[in-house]
Amino acid sequence: MRVCVKIITMVLLLLLVPVSVMAAMEPTEVEKIHQEASIQVEGKVLEDAFHSFQEEKQFRTAKVAVTKVIKGDVEVGEVIPVRYFYVSSYTARESEGLGALVLVPGDEIEIYLEKENEYFTPVLHAYSVTVSKMVEERPLHEDVSVLKKWSVFYSGIPMWQKEVALSVSSIVVLLSLPFIMLGMSRKKKSY
Repeated sequence: MRVCVKIITMVLLLLLVPVSVMAAMEPTEVEKIHQEASIQVEGKVLEDAFHSFQEEKQFRTAKVAVTKVIKGDVEVGEVIPVRYFYVSSYTARESEGLGALVLVPGDEIEIYLEKENEYFTPVLHAYSVTVSKMVEERPLHEDVSVLKKWSVFYSGIPMWQKEVALSVSSIVVLLSLPFIMLGMSRKKKSY
Protein backbone atom coordinates (compact mmCIF):
# COMPACT_ATOMS: atom_id res chain seq x y z
CA MET A 1 0.00 0.00 0.00
CA ARG A 2 2.79 2.45 0.89
CA VAL A 3 4.63 1.67 -2.32
CA CYS A 4 1.46 2.42 -4.28
CA VAL A 5 1.08 5.79 -2.53
CA LYS A 6 4.71 6.67 -3.27
CA ILE A 7 4.36 5.76 -6.93
CA ILE A 8 1.13 7.73 -7.30
CA THR A 9 2.73 10.71 -5.54
CA MET A 10 5.75 10.62 -7.85
CA VAL A 11 3.57 10.38 -10.96
CA LEU A 12 1.41 13.29 -9.79
CA LEU A 13 4.49 15.38 -9.03
CA LEU A 14 5.90 14.74 -12.49
CA LEU A 15 2.61 15.48 -14.23
CA LEU A 16 1.23 18.36 -12.22
CA VAL A 17 4.15 20.49 -11.07
CA PRO A 18 5.03 22.94 -13.85
CA VAL A 19 8.62 23.19 -14.96
CA SER A 20 10.02 26.29 -16.62
CA VAL A 21 13.45 26.27 -18.16
CA MET A 22 14.93 29.68 -18.79
CA ALA A 23 18.44 30.26 -19.96
CA ALA A 24 20.45 33.09 -21.39
CA MET A 25 21.72 32.74 -24.92
CA GLU A 26 25.34 31.93 -25.57
CA PRO A 27 27.36 35.12 -26.23
CA THR A 28 28.77 33.64 -29.45
CA GLU A 29 25.24 32.96 -30.71
CA VAL A 30 24.16 36.51 -29.85
CA GLU A 31 27.21 37.95 -31.63
CA LYS A 32 26.53 35.85 -34.73
CA ILE A 33 22.92 37.04 -34.95
CA HIS A 34 24.02 40.65 -34.40
CA GLN A 35 26.50 40.35 -37.28
CA GLU A 36 23.69 39.07 -39.51
CA ALA A 37 21.38 41.97 -38.60
CA SER A 38 20.79 44.30 -41.54
CA ILE A 39 20.69 47.48 -39.43
CA GLN A 40 22.75 48.67 -36.47
CA VAL A 41 22.26 52.22 -35.21
CA GLU A 42 22.72 54.43 -32.20
CA GLY A 43 19.96 56.83 -31.30
CA LYS A 44 17.83 58.58 -28.73
CA VAL A 45 14.34 57.41 -27.79
CA LEU A 46 11.97 60.33 -28.45
CA GLU A 47 8.69 58.69 -27.47
CA ASP A 48 7.27 55.33 -26.54
CA ALA A 49 3.60 54.31 -26.84
CA PHE A 50 1.31 51.32 -26.53
CA HIS A 51 0.75 49.63 -29.91
CA SER A 52 -1.27 46.45 -29.37
CA PHE A 53 -1.83 43.48 -27.13
CA GLN A 54 -1.28 40.06 -28.72
CA GLU A 55 -0.65 36.59 -27.33
CA GLU A 56 -0.23 37.83 -23.74
CA LYS A 57 2.37 40.38 -24.84
CA GLN A 58 2.15 44.16 -24.81
CA PHE A 59 3.60 45.47 -28.04
CA ARG A 60 4.92 49.03 -28.01
CA THR A 61 6.33 51.42 -30.59
CA ALA A 62 9.28 53.64 -29.73
CA LYS A 63 10.33 56.48 -32.00
CA VAL A 64 14.12 56.58 -32.15
CA ALA A 65 16.08 59.51 -33.60
CA VAL A 66 19.15 58.00 -35.29
CA THR A 67 22.39 59.71 -34.18
CA LYS A 68 24.85 57.25 -35.74
CA VAL A 69 24.51 54.60 -38.45
CA ILE A 70 26.89 51.69 -37.97
CA LYS A 71 25.34 49.66 -40.79
CA GLY A 72 22.10 49.61 -42.73
CA ASP A 73 19.87 51.67 -44.95
CA VAL A 74 18.89 54.50 -42.59
CA GLU A 75 20.17 58.04 -42.25
CA VAL A 76 21.46 60.12 -39.35
CA GLY A 77 18.64 62.38 -38.16
CA GLU A 78 15.95 59.98 -39.38
CA VAL A 79 13.29 59.03 -36.83
CA ILE A 80 12.51 55.33 -37.05
CA PRO A 81 9.58 53.45 -35.43
CA VAL A 82 10.88 50.51 -33.39
CA ARG A 83 8.21 47.94 -32.51
CA TYR A 84 9.02 45.67 -29.56
CA PHE A 85 7.19 43.83 -26.85
CA TYR A 86 7.46 45.22 -23.37
CA VAL A 87 8.99 43.05 -20.68
CA SER A 88 9.38 44.66 -17.27
CA SER A 89 12.24 43.66 -15.02
CA TYR A 90 9.84 41.92 -12.63
CA THR A 91 8.42 39.69 -15.41
CA ALA A 92 11.68 39.14 -17.29
CA ARG A 93 12.25 35.87 -15.45
CA GLU A 94 8.98 34.57 -16.91
CA SER A 95 9.85 35.52 -20.48
CA GLU A 96 11.95 32.51 -21.43
CA GLY A 97 15.32 34.19 -21.15
CA LEU A 98 14.50 37.26 -23.22
CA GLY A 99 15.50 39.76 -20.55
CA ALA A 100 13.79 42.99 -19.55
CA LEU A 101 13.15 45.54 -22.27
CA VAL A 102 11.76 48.93 -21.33
CA LEU A 103 12.44 51.90 -23.58
CA VAL A 104 11.84 55.35 -22.10
CA PRO A 105 11.99 58.75 -23.85
CA GLY A 106 15.46 60.15 -23.26
CA ASP A 107 17.27 56.79 -23.32
CA GLU A 108 20.30 56.71 -25.59
CA ILE A 109 20.63 53.29 -27.17
CA GLU A 110 22.51 51.12 -29.63
CA ILE A 111 20.23 48.64 -31.34
CA TYR A 112 20.39 45.83 -33.92
CA LEU A 113 17.31 45.83 -36.13
CA GLU A 114 15.47 44.23 -39.02
CA LYS A 115 12.92 46.07 -41.15
CA GLU A 116 9.44 44.51 -41.04
CA ASN A 117 6.84 46.35 -43.12
CA GLU A 118 6.68 49.90 -41.74
CA TYR A 119 8.41 49.03 -38.45
CA PHE A 120 11.91 48.12 -37.33
CA THR A 121 12.18 45.28 -34.80
CA PRO A 122 15.09 44.22 -32.55
CA VAL A 123 16.66 41.01 -33.87
CA LEU A 124 17.00 39.47 -30.39
CA HIS A 125 14.64 41.49 -28.22
CA ALA A 126 16.54 42.80 -25.15
CA TYR A 127 19.80 41.20 -26.30
CA SER A 128 19.72 43.59 -29.27
CA VAL A 129 19.50 46.77 -27.20
CA THR A 130 22.32 48.39 -25.26
CA VAL A 131 21.35 51.46 -23.26
CA SER A 132 24.34 53.79 -23.04
CA LYS A 133 22.50 56.56 -21.17
CA MET A 134 19.44 55.59 -19.17
CA VAL A 135 16.69 57.85 -17.89
CA GLU A 136 16.54 57.44 -14.11
CA GLU A 137 12.77 57.14 -13.69
CA ARG A 138 11.55 53.92 -15.35
CA PRO A 139 7.74 53.86 -15.58
CA LEU A 140 5.68 50.69 -15.77
CA HIS A 141 4.00 50.62 -19.17
CA GLU A 142 0.60 49.50 -17.98
CA ASP A 143 -2.17 50.71 -20.26
CA VAL A 144 -5.85 50.65 -19.24
CA SER A 145 -6.74 48.47 -22.24
CA VAL A 146 -3.95 46.07 -21.29
CA LEU A 147 -5.02 45.92 -17.65
CA LYS A 148 -8.52 44.91 -18.75
CA LYS A 149 -7.06 42.05 -20.74
CA TRP A 150 -5.04 40.89 -17.72
CA SER A 151 -8.08 40.77 -15.46
CA VAL A 152 -9.48 37.48 -14.20
CA PHE A 153 -12.37 37.81 -16.66
CA TYR A 154 -10.02 37.59 -19.64
CA SER A 155 -9.81 34.08 -21.04
CA GLY A 156 -6.13 34.46 -21.93
CA ILE A 157 -4.83 34.13 -18.36
CA PRO A 158 -1.13 35.09 -18.09
CA MET A 159 1.26 32.14 -17.91
CA TRP A 160 2.47 32.93 -14.39
CA GLN A 161 -1.11 32.76 -13.09
CA LYS A 162 -1.63 29.43 -14.84
CA GLU A 163 1.56 28.06 -13.25
CA VAL A 164 0.60 29.31 -9.79
CA ALA A 165 -2.89 27.81 -10.10
CA LEU A 166 -1.44 24.52 -11.29
CA SER A 167 1.12 24.48 -8.46
CA VAL A 168 -1.51 25.21 -5.80
CA SER A 169 -3.87 22.55 -7.14
CA SER A 170 -0.98 20.05 -7.28
CA ILE A 171 -0.13 20.73 -3.64
CA VAL A 172 -3.78 20.34 -2.60
CA VAL A 173 -4.06 17.02 -4.45
CA LEU A 174 -0.78 15.74 -3.02
CA LEU A 175 -1.67 16.76 0.53
CA SER A 176 -5.13 15.20 0.34
CA LEU A 177 -3.96 11.96 -1.29
CA PRO A 178 -2.63 10.33 1.94
CA PHE A 179 -5.91 11.11 3.74
CA ILE A 180 -7.95 9.60 0.92
CA MET A 181 -5.77 6.49 0.85
CA LEU A 182 -5.93 6.20 4.65
CA GLY A 183 -9.71 6.56 4.56
CA MET A 184 -10.02 3.88 1.90
CA SER A 185 -7.82 1.44 3.84
CA ARG A 186 -9.73 1.93 7.11
CA LYS A 187 -13.18 1.99 5.61
CA LYS A 188 -15.51 -0.19 7.68
CA LYS A 189 -18.61 -1.74 6.33
CA SER A 190 -21.68 -0.87 8.30
CA TYR A 191 -25.13 -2.11 7.42
